[in-house]
Amino acid sequence: MDKYLSMHRVGDAVDSQTVDESEKIETAAGNQPVDLNPDRRNPWFALLLSLMVPGLGLMYIGRLRMAILYYLLFAGVVTAVTQTRFIVEPVGFYVVLISFLLWYLLIAISSLVIGYRRRNTSLRGYQRWYGYTTFILFIALAQGVTLSMREEYLGYATYRLPGASMQPTIQAGEYILADTWAYKVRGPKRGDVVVFRSPQDPKILYIKRIIAQGGDLVAIRKGKLTINGKEIKETYLKDVAISLDYSLEMAERKIPKDQYFVMGDNRDYSNDSRAWGFLPAGNIHARAVYIWYSVDEYRTIQKKRLAKSIH
Repeated sequence: MDKYLSMHRVGDAVDSQTVDESEKIETAAGNQPVDLNPDRRNPWFALLLSLMVPGLGLMYIGRLRMAILYYLLFAGVVTAVTQTRFIVEPVGFYVVLISFLLWYLLIAISSLVIGYRRRNTSLRGYQRWYGYTTFILFIALAQGVTLSMREEYLGYATYRLPGASMQPTIQAGEYILADTWAYKVRGPKRGDVVVFRSPQDPKILYIKRIIAQGGDLVAIRKGKLTINGKEIKETYLKDVAISLDYSLEMAERKIPKDQYFVMGDNRDYSNDSRAWGFLPAGNIHARAVYIWYSVDEYRTIQKKRLAKSIH
């Protein structure tokens, strides 16, 4: 019996030890939760990623489809604005610019908010270094192609004028938007300010005003422009000083068919048709539409010149 009791006590001890260990495990789990999921997502890191590359933070928290949806949504807005030619209006350009900023912030904030809700998540197949690398390269490629082909497929281009040959219409250093589809419907006409490839070097782009077109007779007498024997009132030359000989006098010239005579508004400081001859129609690239950004020599934004039409 003693032997039986001893065995029974041993059994009790074993049972008791098992219960005690179980209680210890439950107590430990209750007092200090054990993180059994090693794939915790940091929402602030997701925000940082989306600020660096829009959508990358959403991919990091497992919402790749949402990132793609955001891109498709923005692409749709840009396409609608460009196809309706709304972008070549000052309001349209700023709508696109503000839409981009809002879209950028929306993606970043979404990454943060959803990141907090999905802090514990299982890694998906694309959430590896090669997945992130592919995403970054694809976005960089898409942006590069869009920017390089925007003139043909979106119908606009932006330029910065380093010189003063078009003052006062366009100041040195100002950024302009040009309509690259402007002459698909109609041809250039007198008074248009155009961006064109230099007849001397097609790699160089110039911006000048069309003064006369094929068949016209153009001359300058005592600083006054005449076309077909009629003096032209050039309101855009207000406050422009003209003193050099080639700005004051030019013998009459006849413009050949499909060619144009162009000059800068700042006549004394412009290299134009007076120096190198006529501009072939095929060299004209776009029509300047408006100034979209302007700062002075102190880098202060010139609010009065923003969205100013070029005519």
